Amino acid sequence: MVEDGILYNADQSQLLVCLPYKTGALTIKDNVRVLSDNAFYNCTGLTSIILPSQLQYISLAVFVGCSSLTTLNIPASVLSIGYGSITGCTNLQSITVDADNENYTSVGGVLYNKDKTTLLAFPNKAGTVIQIPDGTTSIEAYAFCMTGILEVDIPASVTRLGTNAMSYCSQLTKISVHAKKPYTLDENA
Repeated sequence: MVEDGILYNADQSQLLVCLPYKTGALTIKDNVRVLSDNAFYNCTGLTSIILPSQLQYISLAVFVGCSSLTTLNIPASVLSIGYGSITGCTNLQSITVDADNENYTSVGGVLYNKDKTTLLAFPNKAGTVIQIPDGTTSIEAYAFCMTGILEVDIPASVTRLGTNAMSYCSQLTKISVHAKKPYTLDENA
């Protein structure tokens, strides 16, 4: 079913794709539970997307290329967020997570799993020097991809860098690694 430039499944519980001509603010219908892979791919004119309070799944690369998006608020109901969800959101300054979410949290606008051991996504705070908190053990795939970060300091607690975790960071000039032993580097980490 297509409605106002958005394709849904039959019962409208899954948003399949938003056509890239959409601009401004968009409020997603309350009955949507799933945002499909690449659902908002290259929707460069969307400045805000209000997620429904019952949303459960944000699939892979959902907001890739949403270059006008400035903030993203994750509701308490979200159970799963796919990697690479915010790659190319060049104006995204912060990600917030409802305090009642049992799976995710946000610290300083950065998305982590609830126990803060996995850094999932970093908004594009251009010119930023990053000090990853001690206790973080994994940096997820595409976590810093295409951001304007300048420097990253990785604590000894990190044991894994995911696929493309720091690729296409054109302003990145320094990475400090405090590992005591070699750790896992996924493809193109």
